[in-house]
Amino acid sequence: MDVNYYLHREQVERMRADLARSDEARAIHSEMADLYRARILAYRGASLPSEAAPAPALRPALTQAA
Repeated sequence: MDVNYYLHREQVERMRADLARSDEARAIHSEMADLYRARILAYRGASLPSEAAPAPALRPALTQAA
């Protein structure tokens, strides 16, 4: 498994969620990002619920750029 691929895909989906124009699109992209995060955590052997939250460093400050 290439963990870097999943890390990248999670980051892209979080950016897409931030830029989504509708609540439905935002929810879908967030769900995809969460699924990638779950894959990463499963690979790393994480089992604590607190570890399932996305890392803030992966979410760019897009609102500041607007």
